[in-house]
Amino acid sequence: MTTNATKMKIIDNLALHFERKAITIINEAWLVNELIAFDQTKLPSGAIRYSAPDGLHDDGVMSLALALEACGGVDGFVEYLKTRVKSIETEKEERLISGAPSYVVYPEGAFHAH
Repeated sequence: MTTNATKMKIIDNLALHFERKAITIINEAWLVNELIAFDQTKLPSGAIRYSAPDGLHDDGVMSLALALEACGGVDGFVEYLKTRVKSIETEKEERLISGAPSYVVYPEGAFHAH
């Protein structure tokens, strides 16, 4: 669940990553449209509300922001990938030493035997 405060934090982080050109997204019309339409509104209380305009969705924007937050930003994701690659390489070496078949796991989830 997101609160206004947590939404503000993750959306600001997403915007910063876009401004720095630290992330790119797939060219999917619905997602691009959501990102373009996503807006902030100053409420009478002075608080800022982040959301899609009435009648539109922000599920893609929020999913992207939450995913970025969950992986620790781009740097965190790069570190995760380095760790994952190292783990795969270690497992492959262990299988070669033991004579067991070696499998490679590709990002899209396909398994290939070697």
